[in-house]
Amino acid sequence: MSSECYYHLRRLRQIRHHIRAEVTTQLVLALVMPRLDYCNAVLASVPRSILEPLQCIQNAAARLVHQLDVCDHVMPSLMVLHWLPIRCRIDFKLCTIMYTDRCPAYLKDIICTSSSTATRTGLRSASSSKYVMPRLQTKFGERAFSHADQLHGTHCHLTFVLQPPLLCSRNY
Repeated sequence: MSSECYYHLRRLRQIRHHIRAEVTTQLVLALVMPRLDYCNAVLASVPRSILEPLQCIQNAAARLVHQLDVCDHVMPSLMVLHWLPIRCRIDFKLCTIMYTDRCPAYLKDIICTSSSTATRTGLRSASSSKYVMPRLQTKFGERAFSHADQLHGTHCHLTFVLQPPLLCSRNY
């Protein structure tokens, strides 16, 4: 996957001086970003070393769009383009899946809110829209999609996801 992304970035770099920045942005969004977002929910809770190549691709795409040098900082460019870093993109996708009607049935069976748990009904957290994480015995079990979904769901609030401009309220 990374070789395909770098291939498209190299080809776009060859024609970059002939086209405007807006066109370059649209081409990067059409050719590179879908490959970064494809099945990235499976990458939840993986080590940083696995996500680093994907982040490098996104950084290279931002450098291409804004014609930055290798030594320049990329984060301001990502903020101008409204692109979340890879780890945040994964978290955002998981939160969006949980709070929309697209949540698969097998996840709806696993997920429980803190208000529906019998031991938490009298607590202040019962009135929030947070999820209860299951206790797992192994570190390998924390990489399961169901656990990662709940883990990232504790950081997502219903008010954040349901705001009218859904993508305008990102925190960097």
